[in-house]
Amino acid sequence: MNPTNLILLFIILISSQLGIGQIAGISGSKISAFSYDPIPNLEFEPTFNITRSNTFWDENSDRFEDLDSITIASSLCWRITYGFMENLEVGFSVPSDFSTGGLGIKAYLYGGDIFHLSAMAGTNIALGNRTYDKNNPSPDDLSSFGLGLVGSLVFNEKQSIDINFQTQDYFKNDVKGIPTSAYFFNADYGIRRLNDNLLLILGSGFQYYKTENIEQSKWTLYPGISIEFAKNYLIVINTSFDFAGKNIEKQSGFSLSLTTIWE
Repeated sequence: MNPTNLILLFIILISSQLGIGQIAGISGSKISAFSYDPIPNLEFEPTFNITRSNTFWDENSDRFEDLDSITIASSLCWRITYGFMENLEVGFSVPSDFSTGGLGIKAYLYGGDIFHLSAMAGTNIALGNRTYDKNNPSPDDLSSFGLGLVGSLVFNEKQSIDINFQTQDYFKNDVKGIPTSAYFFNADYGIRRLNDNLLLILGSGFQYYKTENIEQSKWTLYPGISIEFAKNYLIVINTSFDFAGKNIEKQSGFSLSLTTIWE
């Protein structure tokens, strides 16, 4: 790898962790996108994730191949969400090491025959388990907030599409390397099979960040399945594949969630 590529790879490694700022804690019926409907009760959900990467996209969206190292990351995250009112839910999400915490809220705004609309807002708070320079913190050391819209197209009892748009900002903006713009777009399609006990899902997500010196973006596919044979719990299994990007790592991953419903 030539020196120019090494320098660019170093920049990417520093900034590749900016994707933690999406709204967390609220409920969804599929994989990457939240659904419009606030839950009427209480949900508790542990999620196990594992990702693997040894490739980066450069400024021209070409990939660096044959890197000397492979990055494998795993995590366990806990979510608890409560239907606070008929059209309102609140939720909290935290990883097992309690390094960050996400607080989210979702409110139902409009319902038609097919199209439904909700609004969401949330904050991600840096909690602990880290050592940082208070005069030069990284994005992972700062708390952020997000706003977004949730749209759902419910064609019938078996087929639906959830579409989300989010924007993110930081409470402290006068820090070098903090994104001046951050946007997220997610869309999931689901269709029920086997007497509605299986939900087959194909999701896609786009994320974009801009700092003073660099722009990052990538597209990801999320194929998966939701197993819903029991009344009060369901299992969601999915994989993830980054298929396009710019100045960001290319990842593949696996995720397993167990959603329990408390009436």
